[in-house]
Amino acid sequence: MMASLNAPRRLIVVSMRSSTPSQAHFPQSLVDGADKVGYPAWIEKISEIDPDIEIVNIYSRLLAIQEVPLKRASPRPERPPPRLSERQLRSTPWHFPRPREIKRLHAFLFRELSPFDPSRSRHEAGLIALSIAVCQPIQNILSWPVGNHAIERSGVNRIVFEGIHAVWLKAEHGLGNNAAKIPLNILCSWWLSFVHPGQGKHTLHDLLPYSATAWDRRAYDCLANELGCSPQRAELLTRDLLPRLLYEETSNAALVDFWRADKIKNLDRVNSIALTHYLQPSGKRTSESYYSSQKRATKASDARAPEVEVQLGSSRLTPEETKKIVKSLLAYQDAAETPIEKHNAIAYLNALHLLDGHRA
Repeated sequence: MMASLNAPRRLIVVSMRSSTPSQAHFPQSLVDGADKVGYPAWIEKISEIDPDIEIVNIYSRLLAIQEVPLKRASPRPERPPPRLSERQLRSTPWHFPRPREIKRLHAFLFRELSPFDPSRSRHEAGLIALSIAVCQPIQNILSWPVGNHAIERSGVNRIVFEGIHAVWLKAEHGLGNNAAKIPLNILCSWWLSFVHPGQGKHTLHDLLPYSATAWDRRAYDCLANELGCSPQRAELLTRDLLPRLLYEETSNAALVDFWRADKIKNLDRVNSIALTHYLQPSGKRTSESYYSSQKRATKASDARAPEVEVQLGSSRLTPEETKKIVKSLLAYQDAAETPIEKHNAIAYLNALHLLDGHRA
């Protein structure tokens, strides 16, 4: 601040002390300079002669400057994504993305996340791509630790790196603290490696540049301008795009809820049992369904065929164990004599049929 004030003072003092014919018209306090009479008094004398002189306005503006600490805008509070019913997950509701919106989304992601020509909006596009891949709102993922040296906390999602590939460690899926290991697509991996610091214990929000506007709002506003919709619809499309496409491909609401469950919202007991005994998120078919839906959502394909790795509370019944149970139930049906016993035997067989994943 003092350097800024001294610069004009020296300039004016020199000009006042120059030997000019009009010097006699100035008061002696001005001729002596600001060093003798003091800067405020000297400015006051100048304003009496000419209130519009530029040095007076500059001095007033400099006095009005206040130093404030640099503060980053915080994202909105975290909130779990709503659980969508099977009717809401179908492609018929209005909230399901239109082909035109999907096409514009693909063009936006590949234009902004090109490693050969990164643009000004690459961070907004990177947040959108990551939000789609993990089925979570952007304000939730901004608190995730990033990097192999990030803080390890129980029940918290993290992003680590295996070489140049980013991997999502999905911590909470309703069955204790077992983490699912999910490789992210090439768009997310490139952007995360761009902001990845290499060392330190950082969250994703810490790694992003300073912004006076919260990054979740910036990303949704940017996508809304691209799609020609409101920021609220842009958030809805980003958060629910992959679950809707996954349900369209698998017709399995329990699997959709697995991907959306996080540290705030765990799985329901019914879905936990279904995942443990039938769905198996780490199975080849389930992994292929997830990555196929992700490719439709972002149009990003990987050279390798990644598989989800997850350890659940118990394992699926083997074919031999299933046959043993069926034989036991058939024997119970053959031995049934009363109408109640026969009814119960048929009910048990139907229950086994439904537990095996088939619909009635």
